[in-house]
Amino acid sequence: MTLPFRDSCALGGRFDKHLFGLYERFVDDLEGLVADGSQRNVIIGVPPKLAAFSVAALVAQLARRRLSTDDGLSARAAADFVVDLVFEGLRPR
Repeated sequence: MTLPFRDSCALGGRFDKHLFGLYERFVDDLEGLVADGSQRNVIIGVPPKLAAFSVAALVAQLARRRLSTDDGLSARAAADFVVDLVFEGLRPR
C-alpha cells in the first residue's frame, strides 16, 4: 500500500505524473480556499500559493507517516490536528 506514495517513480513515469497531477490539483484547490478566505477577511493575508503548498506538504508528510507507522491516532484526530495547527498555530490559548 505504501509503494505508490513512497516510491511512485518506481511504478513508471505515467503513474508518477498522475500522482503529481493529483497533488497539484490539491494545492490549486487549497490556494483558491486561502485566496477566498483572505479576500473575505476570515484568514490573514498571506501568499495563497505558498500557504497552499505549506498545508499540502504538511498533509502529505502526515499521510506518509501514517501509512508506515501506527501512531495510535485516528485519521479524524490527525485531520483535526492539522486544521487546528493551521488556523490556531502553536500559541497557548
